[in-house]
Amino acid sequence: MSGTPKEQKFHSLLYSALYRYVENNDTKFSEVSIEKDVEGRRADIHLDSNLTGSLVIEVKRDDISPYDKDVIKQARDYTRDIGADFFATCNSNDFYLFNYNGEIELNDVPYNYANLRPINLSDPDLDGFVPQLLAGVDNLYQSGTLPEQEKKEQVVGLLRTFHSTIWPAYKELAQQKYKSNEKFINLFDKWVRENDFTGLSTDEQLETAAKQYAYLLTNKILFYEVVREQTPEPIEPTDGNKLQSLVGESSIDFLDEHIRRRFEEIIEKIDYKPIFRNSDLFEQFPNNKKTLQNIQSLAENIEQREISGIDEDLLGDVFEELIPESERKKLGQYYTPPTIAEAVSKWVLDAPAEHDLPDILDPASGSGTFPVEVYTELKNNYPAASHQEILDSITAIDINKFPLHLTALNLASQNIEEEIDTLHAYHASFFDIEPDRTMLTSARLDDQNTGEVGYFDGVVGNPPYIRNRDIPDKDAFRAHLSRFGPENASPYLDGAKKLSKRSDAYVYFVTHATQFLRDGGRLGYVIPPKWMTVQYGLDFQQFLFDHYRIHAVVAFAERAFEDAFVDTCLLLVERCENEEIRRETTTHFIRVQDEMEPVDLYDTVTYGMTLEQEPIDVLKRPNYRIVGVRQAYLEETGPKKMDYYLNAPLQLINLIERDDFVPLSTFANVSRGPSTGAVNFFILDKEEAHRRGIDERFLSPVVKSIKDMESEVLTADQITKYMLDVNDYVERVKTQTREFGEDTELEDDVKNALKRDGYTNLLQYITEGENAGVHEGGTTGSRKVWFNAGDIMTPELFHPRFFKWRLFTVVNRAGAVTTDAVQCVQVKPKYDSKVLTGVMNSSLYAAAVECWGRIEGNGVLQLNTYEVAGIPVPDIREFSEESCDAIREATDALLEGESDAKQRLNQAVLDAVGVEDMSVEKLEDIRQVMTNQRLEGEFESEVMLQNLDAATEWSADYFGDENIAGESTLDDFS
Repeated sequence: MSGTPKEQKFHSLLYSALYRYVENNDTKFSEVSIEKDVEGRRADIHLDSNLTGSLVIEVKRDDISPYDKDVIKQARDYTRDIGADFFATCNSNDFYLFNYNGEIELNDVPYNYANLRPINLSDPDLDGFVPQLLAGVDNLYQSGTLPEQEKKEQVVGLLRTFHSTIWPAYKELAQQKYKSNEKFINLFDKWVRENDFTGLSTDEQLETAAKQYAYLLTNKILFYEVVREQTPEPIEPTDGNKLQSLVGESSIDFLDEHIRRRFEEIIEKIDYKPIFRNSDLFEQFPNNKKTLQNIQSLAENIEQREISGIDEDLLGDVFEELIPESERKKLGQYYTPPTIAEAVSKWVLDAPAEHDLPDILDPASGSGTFPVEVYTELKNNYPAASHQEILDSITAIDINKFPLHLTALNLASQNIEEEIDTLHAYHASFFDIEPDRTMLTSARLDDQNTGEVGYFDGVVGNPPYIRNRDIPDKDAFRAHLSRFGPENASPYLDGAKKLSKRSDAYVYFVTHATQFLRDGGRLGYVIPPKWMTVQYGLDFQQFLFDHYRIHAVVAFAERAFEDAFVDTCLLLVERCENEEIRRETTTHFIRVQDEMEPVDLYDTVTYGMTLEQEPIDVLKRPNYRIVGVRQAYLEETGPKKMDYYLNAPLQLINLIERDDFVPLSTFANVSRGPSTGAVNFFILDKEEAHRRGIDERFLSPVVKSIKDMESEVLTADQITKYMLDVNDYVERVKTQTREFGEDTELEDDVKNALKRDGYTNLLQYITEGENAGVHEGGTTGSRKVWFNAGDIMTPELFHPRFFKWRLFTVVNRAGAVTTDAVQCVQVKPKYDSKVLTGVMNSSLYAAAVECWGRIEGNGVLQLNTYEVAGIPVPDIREFSEESCDAIREATDALLEGESDAKQRLNQAVLDAVGVEDMSVEKLEDIRQVMTNQRLEGEFESEVMLQNLDAATEWSADYFGDENIAGESTLDDFS
C-alpha cells in the first residue's frame, strides 16, 4: 500500500513534465493524455503525434520491475490496441524505451535504458530527460532504430532494476523471520555485531541486510554467467557438459534448489568458495514466489546478453554502479577514480621486490578497486605469472565482510579460466593485525591454513575516513605506535614525538602500514589533506620525516575528475632507514588542474625534477604545477602548514618562504577571548544591565564577534553590550578570607560579600541564573565561583577566529573585551604597534591568512590561537624608517575611513618588503584567488591561479642559509 502514493506522485510528475514541454516548445508531438480507456483497460500516459511516432508509457510502483515480462506484455498490448507506434515502461527509478515491431519474442526486444535516480523530479523538463526521450522516439520513428547505447549501460540498468525492486521484498521477509525464527535471529544479531551496525536501528539493520543480500545475489548471478560462458574444456564438469544454466526448470518452486546446485557445481569444479560462501546469515535469507520470479527473470536476461564479451571491467564496476554513495559511506567505502588507482598502483609497484613478484597490501580494500588495479599491473609486468601466483602477491584486509567479499569476487574474476585455491583476504580490523603475528584461520575468507601476514613491498589504498571522535577504540588504533623507537621507549605513543590523540583514523592507517613495509617499500594512499593544515598533522609530518622519503603529494582541482574527488590528496612515500637519503629527497607538491590519463599522472609523479634553485623550485605546465621542495628544508622549517605549496599562487609561496618573513608571534602575543560557558548569561544588552541596576564595576564593554565590528577600528559609541566581569571583586574577597584564615567555600564568601556591600541587584541576577541551571554547565560547573569568567583581558587588537569574506584586524579604541569567538592580539612593547597593525590589515597578510587557517563548513575559515601566532609576516625590524612612516600614514588613513587608504597601505607594505615585480592590483588578485578557492572553488579561480603563475618568474634568491622561518617548529604550535 505504501508504494501507491509514490507511484501516483511520480506518474503525475512525469505526465506534467511531458505535457508542459509539448505545450511550451515546438515539438513534433501534439497531445499528452493520461489514462486513456481502451476496451476497459487504461494506458498510463499516451504521447500522440501527427508527424512522428506515438508512445505509450506504462508506469509501475518501485517494487515492480519495468523489465518484468508481464509489464512489457501489458504495455505492448496497450500499444497495439490503441494503434500507437512504440511503448516504454518505467517506475521512479528506471525507464525502458522499447523498439517492438510485433515479429520477435518479447525477450529479444531492443531497448534503451535510462537511470532516473539522479533526476530532479521538480525540474520542469526532468533535468533534460523529457527532450531526450522525445528525440529518442522521433529517431526510432524516422530511422527504425533506437539511439545507440552501450551494452554495458543496458546490462547495468537491468542490474539496477533487479536490485531496487527485490530488496524491499527481502526486507519484509527478513522482518517476518526475525520475529519468529530463533536461528535467523541469532545469525542476524551476529552479522550486526561483525559488521559494526549496532548503532543503527533494527529497521535500518534489516534494510542494510536486505540491500547487501540483493547486491551479493546480483554479483553471484552475474559472475556465474561470466564463468558459464567462458569455462574452458579442461575444467568442465566430469559429465563433459558445460556448466548448466541457472534457469530452465519446469517449475519455479524448484528454482531455489536448482540455483543452489549450480553454485555448488561451480564451487566444486572451479573452487570459488571464498566468493560464493559468504555470511551464514545470507545462506538463511528467506525467499518467496515474488523474489524467485525476479531471480529467474534476471538470470534469463543476463544469459541472453553474452555479458562476458561486453566489458572486461564490468564485474569490477557493478559495486560502484549499483550501490548509492550514501550506502557505500555506511560501509566505509569512498569512491576512488580508476585513473587514481591505476596511477598509484603503477608507482607503488616501481619499488624493488624481495621476490619475483612484489607483495602488495591493501589494509582497507573495500570493493577491491586498488587490488584489481594491482592485479592488472602485475599481469602486464609479469605476463608469465599464473592467476594464482598473482593472487598470492596481493593481500586484502577489511573490517566489513561484505566489501571484502566483493574484493574477492573482483580479484577472482580477473581470470576465470584458471583454477584458484587461495585468496589472501582477511576479515579483520587492520589494527588487530601485526606483520609477524599468526592469523587465525577464521579471519581468512577461504578457510585455508594460514601463518604470518608478513612484510610487503608496497601498500596501497583509500582508507575509510573516520573522524577522531568516531574512532571506535582509540587505544586499539594507537597501540602499534609502541613498536616504533628504541627498546623500552615509545616516542610516537607517549614520548617526545607523540602523535596527537586528536588524529583522524587515516593517520593511523599510514603509521601502522609503515611496519608492514620493507626498507624501500612504497606506500600510496588516498587521504584527506588535513594533515597539512591542522595541529595533529604536525606530529604526523614528523613521523613521515623520520621514516619516509616523501616523493609526492598530489592534489586535484574540482574539474580534474567527473566524479567527486574533492578534499583528498595522494600521499606517495617510500620507507627509508637512511636519514641522509631521506633528507636529499625532492618532495613534489603537484596540483593537477584538469583530468589526466593514468600514464600521464604516473609520468608526472615519477618525473625526476632537478632543483635548479635550492631549496625550492617550480615547474609550470598547462595542466599541472609542481613545487619541488628539498625534504631537508621541510624538516628544518617544520613541521608546519604546507598545503600552500599546492594551492597558493607561486608568488605568494615565494613571499611566505622568504628569510625575512617570520611568525606573527615574533612581534605579538596572541590569545583567545574567554570562554564564558553561558554566553546568554554573561553578556547583557546595555539597557538590560542598567534596568537591572547592576553596578558598572561589574560590567565591561564587550563585542561578541568580528561581525559586531564594522571597520578596522572599534570605538566606544559602537558598544551595545556588556560582559559580566567579577574577577577583580572575587580576587579581593579571596585575599580577605586568606588574611582572616577562614576555611569556607569561596563562592559563598563572594555571595556574602556582595550582600554585605549592597550589590543585591547582581546577587539577584546570579540567583536567577542558578534557578535556570546556568551554574551546572560543563564550564560554569567546573569553576570555584561559577559566575566568574576569570581574568578578562582588554586586548590592543581584535583578530577574527572565523570569517568568510571580510578580514580585518580591529584596533580596540573602545577598551572592550570579547568572547572566545575572537582572537586577542597584544603587540609586544618593543615593537611598533601601528606598523604591525598596518601589515595585518594589508592584502598581503590576508593572503597569508588563507594559507594558515583551516576550512570549515560553508567555506568558513577558522584560525585557532596557535595558527594566528604562526601566520608569516614580513619582519618589520628590517623595514626602513621611511617605509615605516609610509605604513603609519596609510594605517591612520585606513582607521579614519579614507577611500583610497587600503590601496595606499598595500603599496606601502609592498615597498617595505621590497617586492618590485608585484603591483597592488596583482596583490589583490592573489588574495582574491585564495579566497575564491575556499568559498567557490570555481573554474574562474583555477584560471586566475594559472594566469598568476604564468606571469611569475620563480626566484629562490630570498632563501638564505639561516632561514628565519626555520624557527617555526613544533614549539610554536603548542
